[in-house]
Amino acid sequence: MTLSSWCQSTYEIPLEYHIPETLKQYRVAIEVINFPKENHPIKIKDTYYWKHATTILCTESEITISEYGAYLFYNGKWNLRKSYPLKELDKNFDTKNQIMLQGQPYV
Repeated sequence: MTLSSWCQSTYEIPLEYHIPETLKQYRVAIEVINFPKENHPIKIKDTYYWKHATTILCTESEITISEYGAYLFYNGKWNLRKSYPLKELDKNFDTKNQIMLQGQPYV
């Protein structure tokens, strides 16, 4: 007997200021901006890449990041794509001990 399944996800753009349910308990303290806003895959040899840059900015005061991850919006809701170790925040965005300074953009 052969069993196969088919799964399709509908990727969408969420409404402005629509945030993941798990984050609603926190006040918004940082701005996250991706460039380009709409990102299309680029095929290099036999592999697809989504080339982009992410900028994070804290506009109010110095803060310490306690969790680091990525969400994707599909099928009408936010879905956790991946959680990362905090040390990767320092490596990827050049923060020090996960501290973001006010008005300092991190790319």
